[in-house]
Amino acid sequence: MFKVSKKTEYALTALKHMQEHGHTCAANLTSAREICDIHKMPFDPVSKVMQKLNGYGVLSSIKGIKGGYYLSRPLSEINLFEVSNSIEGKITESDCDALKGKCTKYLNCELITPIEKLNSHVNHQLINLSLEELLINKAGFTHE
Repeated sequence: MFKVSKKTEYALTALKHMQEHGHTCAANLTSAREICDIHKMPFDPVSKVMQKLNGYGVLSSIKGIKGGYYLSRPLSEINLFEVSNSIEGKITESDCDALKGKCTKYLNCELITPIEKLNSHVNHQLINLSLEELLINKAGFTHE
């Protein structure tokens, strides 16, 4: 099962906040401090998460005393897989030692192919799930 880490939760909260408050261009910036104060989140991890999102092109930033962050792209163009990879690094596909080449049962394991298939399916779903679909309450959204 795909597990959402605390860092990814912070990222999703920040991104949703930015979309809902129009922080989508250099003329309307926000800061990690502002988001933390509003959503009662710890500053240091949120700040680091926003820096990572900036480094991966999900956010853009302007430095300086009047600087801050804004969304680089609409949430409809950002997916959960991208955010999670930005925050956590490459998503580890399984804790299975066989897939890491450490298992002594590797040659006789009947679960490698099903686990790889499951990981592929989950990653495909995460790639096809935009943050707009996930975070913004829109009429007509259905769970499959």
